[in-house]
Amino acid sequence: MWSNDHDQRFPWAVSPADEGSADSANQKTFNHLHLVTNELNTPKILECPGDVAKSLVSDWATALADNIHISYFVGYEADETKPQTMLSGDSNIAGANNTQTCGTLGAFWTTAGISGSAMGAQIDPASTWTSAVHNNGGDLGLGDGSVQQVTTRGLQKQALDSDPNNQNNHARLPND
Repeated sequence: MWSNDHDQRFPWAVSPADEGSADSANQKTFNHLHLVTNELNTPKILECPGDVAKSLVSDWATALADNIHISYFVGYEADETKPQTMLSGDSNIAGANNTQTCGTLGAFWTTAGISGSAMGAQIDPASTWTSAVHNNGGDLGLGDGSVQQVTTRGLQKQALDSDPNNQNNHARLPND
């Protein structure tokens, strides 16, 4: 997949000069997903069937024109070598806004010579799902390629397992 061609890094951790989307001026979720469309058969998979706030579309131009047709977050701290990291998931996380600086991704950006701050929503052991999509539950895509449907307790446990050092995961949600 895409990361296999980019040193096991996901688009948001790769410079635009190297075909990535690590750009502090263009952090909306759809900007990160533009780059993986060749790996996906249809844009329909970017919209959760349970997310009634999103309208299903079948063409890429409409799907990736903005965040309005995307249901899932991208996990800024996802890492293929750490299978429990959160790569993606439903965005119905209570109080989650893209206003927190992500130090881990920021460190990647600094090393790659990318200026600016990586901003995202914090997902931690106190995070909860809302009832907006799966009735206080949600789906998480992990670094190992698996997808787990979890309750709020499962989200909290995954936040701890995903980042045992500081329990502070960052994701870019499609809510801006």
